[in-house]
Amino acid sequence: MARRFFVAMVVMASTALAGPAWEKKVQDFRQQTQEQRKKLGLKNDTKDPTPELAFAVTPGESTNGMVVLCPGQSVDVKLKTNLPAGSLFVATTDDVTISNEKFGSGTWAATLTAKPTILPRPFEIQGVQAGSGRAAYLGSFLLGCKHTLLVDVEGARLTAKLDFTSGRRSIAVPGTWTKDSKALGTANYTISLNTNGLSVSQLPTEADGQAQMKAMMASMESPERKALEGRLQKATAKMGPCGKVPQDKMAACYNAVQPELNAINAEMKKLNDAADLANAPKFGCSELSLNFTANAALEGDATRCAAKKSNDRVSVKGSITTP
Repeated sequence: MARRFFVAMVVMASTALAGPAWEKKVQDFRQQTQEQRKKLGLKNDTKDPTPELAFAVTPGESTNGMVVLCPGQSVDVKLKTNLPAGSLFVATTDDVTISNEKFGSGTWAATLTAKPTILPRPFEIQGVQAGSGRAAYLGSFLLGCKHTLLVDVEGARLTAKLDFTSGRRSIAVPGTWTKDSKALGTANYTISLNTNGLSVSQLPTEADGQAQMKAMMASMESPERKALEGRLQKATAKMGPCGKVPQDKMAACYNAVQPELNAINAEMKKLNDAADLANAPKFGCSELSLNFTANAALEGDATRCAAKKSNDRVSVKGSITTP
């Protein structure tokens, strides 16, 4: 029974640690290449040219020089390359399959097909050299089209419509916050894609900047802060003579003033925290960092949220649907 449990745990661990299928395909290809070279007695790869990949036909301006793949869509691509026959070509995502490959005379042509259900992200075409195993990368590919982003933060929800058909990895869109089906407010955000997730940053308005500056100045000029600064100056002055007393009495001299300094610093921190909270957004969060999970969901954290200090982090979860 114990042995069966151990075997099951090993299988589960191996499954959890397994990487993307495309990475394994590249690893297997390189291993096979090395074994073949060893059998042939080939050891020096310096004569192999540096691998290169480029578009034979450059994507148009409408997609900003990117090849954009929408869910379930297929697109034909043609690349120029100096890779030799027998080289391997892969897409650096398991959400894209390659078919109808034709390779020869310095060109590689194929059909790329996106799965019907995908998370948007940039990806590359990687060409692995037959012989040395060295690789060339072409990164002008974007998986994604029109989507809806939903993010839940402590009972509130952000909804934003995303459109990556322009080929841009970073887009500006309005986002609406709701809670219990009631609208809290709308703000503009920059949504930026990367291979592992996306970031959401609120675009500050001129009114926001003026309000924050006004709140900061009010805090800096408040009677409470000026009174604390006066107390701090007097307490610091009490420590001046401590540098002139005998060495064995110096620590006691400084320590006598320390409780007063600690009390002043604690009150100053309360003022700073109050000023920080006053600058918090009226609704939602200003900064969100979201990672793609194995089950095609989003997880991460948010900062600069309503009723939170600027360094408070809040756990968030979300999803992306099509459209």
